[in-house]
Amino acid sequence: MGKIKKLFLWYFLLNKRFLKKVGLWAILLIIPLLTVALNIVSLEDNGIISVALAAENKNDALVSEIIDEIRQDNRLMRFVVASTPAEAENLVKDGRVDAAWIFPDNLAQKLNNFVNDKQSVIRILEREETVPLMLSREKLSGVIYKNCSSSLYIKYVRENALELNSVSDERLMEYYNDIKSDGDLFEFSYTNEAHSTKDARETGYLLTPVRGLMAIMLVLSGLAAAMFYTADDKNGTFAWISQKAKPFVAGAFHLIPISITALAMLISLYLSGLWIGFLRELLLAFLYVICITVFCMTVRLICGSGKILGAITPIMMLLFIVICPVFLDIKVLRPIQSLFPTFHYLSAVHNNKFIAFMAVYAVIGSVVYFLLSKILHKA
Repeated sequence: MGKIKKLFLWYFLLNKRFLKKVGLWAILLIIPLLTVALNIVSLEDNGIISVALAAENKNDALVSEIIDEIRQDNRLMRFVVASTPAEAENLVKDGRVDAAWIFPDNLAQKLNNFVNDKQSVIRILEREETVPLMLSREKLSGVIYKNCSSSLYIKYVRENALELNSVSDERLMEYYNDIKSDGDLFEFSYTNEAHSTKDARETGYLLTPVRGLMAIMLVLSGLAAAMFYTADDKNGTFAWISQKAKPFVAGAFHLIPISITALAMLISLYLSGLWIGFLRELLLAFLYVICITVFCMTVRLICGSGKILGAITPIMMLLFIVICPVFLDIKVLRPIQSLFPTFHYLSAVHNNKFIAFMAVYAVIGSVVYFLLSKILHKA
């Protein structure tokens, strides 16, 4: 019973001591503030590009239907409905939008003409040719295609299946309607999926890297703890602790600030809508905290001094952002990525096998740390 009381006393004292550090409070505050700020921005129409939509005839039912369908998804593109084609043109000229899509009067007839003689249908104005704008036209084509797909089908059959010339258009359309797919042609899912992709589709693109950035903040808190420990050890704070017990004390020293930061990360994930389930988030956070602890303790032993550790910390943060799949997943770096705990954590979010990899990483990392501790005669 006395040992348990002593353990809680140590935990309380170390927490109290760390919570007096301005650096830790800065990390703790940055995490939720980053999440809240991105959540606020994500509530607005915040696409990568902005497109003005205009109709020559507002009473054209097909045009109204297409514009409504296009505007349903504002995550990657921001759509603005202009009252007239002239207004849409001015929005492009003034730089308030990147492009304008102007739909003609009698769109159904124009689409029919396009099928037969490839006449242009929709007028597109762009400030400049960019990759996002090129991709945006694919969205427009996808919406327009289904309104002329049946005509394209009839035309193709008539030109390429001469043996069906005796079959009437009505009979061909019956066959077309029988096999026409309802809903999406493609359905996406995660490998070893842990939850539905519906939540992922509803998450704005601005929030996509938030989990990765918060995960790196945990690494920063671990490296900060390593610097504090190095300074305390140099000042003789742990001189009274036996060499055998010192690695465990060092582990607790690093574990506490990382755990506090992990709690802030979990709260932020919940508030941001990136939460994937209570038990899974807790398991991933627990394993990730252990992995970061052994990683930062090992880095501290290799560096040997607080000055070197402080000097490489910004470089380490940059490496984590580039190498780990925060913004991009560079597959050719897999051997290097496997050395970073953040890579395994981010991969484990949707892939169960990486949960096992995190457990193995924690074990191997602990063994490496204890071996280095023996070789260097310090903990």
